[in-house]
Amino acid sequence: MHSDYFKGLAAALGRAGLNRPTLVIDRKRLAANVAVIRQSVDKAGLPLRVVAKSLPAPKLLDAVLAGMGSNRLRVFSAEMLLQFLPQRADADYLMGKPLPASEYARVIDKAGSAAIANVQWLIDTPLRLSEYIEVAKARGVQLNASLEIDVGLHRGGFADPAMLSDTVGAAKKAGVKLRPDG
Repeated sequence: MHSDYFKGLAAALGRAGLNRPTLVIDRKRLAANVAVIRQSVDKAGLPLRVVAKSLPAPKLLDAVLAGMGSNRLRVFSAEMLLQFLPQRADADYLMGKPLPASEYARVIDKAGSAAIANVQWLIDTPLRLSEYIEVAKARGVQLNASLEIDVGLHRGGFADPAMLSDTVGAAKKAGVKLRPDG
């Protein structure tokens, strides 16, 4: 029931003795897919952010970033961010989920304030914002943040426009640099 392409891959894996789940990357197909995505995004004039959790291999991530012509990454854990910061100091990072303020503090303490200058921290509640502001003030760093908005999936973020507006006001008053993901 599989196409000849996938039958050929399965046969090659069998010949190699890899009769277990194995990641196979067809670089030509990957490059073609990247080109199609980039063309679509370029036509729309949209900025592109590569989701790093889907590409945990550094050379694979490098290939996709180069193909996309982007240095914008979305990462989902403090550990992943701490691994990437020394490798890609010039990248523009967005945290893919809100982290506890203790993880924000840990990243600053381990990586240093200069290393986190290009990181946008995702904020989903007024309480998290106030906790992050406290950490930033205690460490003398600029807090760069994006506010997560509940778009109806109820996975978190601001659902109430008044609460969002109040949080934007509190962030501005505290000197937080708010950035859209764009």
